[in-house]
Amino acid sequence: IPIPEDGATKFVNFKFEGDPTPWLDYASERKGRFVGLANKDGSTKTECGIHVAGAEKTFDRDLWEEGKVKNIESTDEAIEITKSGKPAVITVYAPWCQFCQGMEDEYAKFAEEADIDVFKFRG
Repeated sequence: IPIPEDGATKFVNFKFEGDPTPWLDYASERKGRFVGLANKDGSTKTECGIHVAGAEKTFDRDLWEEGKVKNIESTDEAIEITKSGKPAVITVYAPWCQFCQGMEDEYAKFAEEADIDVFKFRG
């Protein structure tokens, strides 16, 4: 967690002393990431596109449709798996996400070789 240079804000005993804004500046590392880029409609790009309405319609298949990666259908099922005490790996993904697509082959290979259950959960 970045500490304000002047020491005006501190985190003591699980409470903020001073202005917590510098500590709670969510996603500041992403500011300016899309400067100069445009969407297909010509508007200014402010996001990668996976978090906008309709993004789910931009990719025509699911990831890990075959192989050893097991599908989790619901949040309750995911919670049940995590509470089971059995070692497992769960990836939360969106099929239209370029980063998820990029890890598809390696994750499938990992699932084939792993001695534990490997799951996917469409988030």
